[in-house]
Amino acid sequence: MGLLRQSLRANKYGVLKDSLLRIYQLSEEERADHLFSLNGLGDSKPSELMENMLALLGTGDTSFLFTHLFLRQLPPVVRTALASSEYLRSKDYRALAEEADKILLASRVHGIHSMMPTIPRMPAEPCQN
Repeated sequence: MGLLRQSLRANKYGVLKDSLLRIYQLSEEERADHLFSLNGLGDSKPSELMENMLALLGTGDTSFLFTHLFLRQLPPVVRTALASSEYLRSKDYRALAEEADKILLASRVHGIHSMMPTIPRMPAEPCQN
């Protein structure tokens, strides 16, 4: 029974830790934004800059940087449309690029149609009897 209580107490710490990390940990997108917007050394030493960069990079999968770099090159309308793409989550990069192609084409076609001038209609002339 004492072992079970110890296990539950230890698990409470793990649950609390996981919960706090989920709340306060930067998302992959936020980490990538911070990494891509670094402004050089400033008053820091190169080793301090590297420590900050490694902390932002994290220890897990770093493919989010590749994805983020690709998304940063796209127009905002395409990035917004891809935000919920299944290819983004599955890391199927070629399929993601093909979906981006389709979205870009659709946005350009829509943009062309919205820029086309409308032909003003002439008011109907009253019937003269």
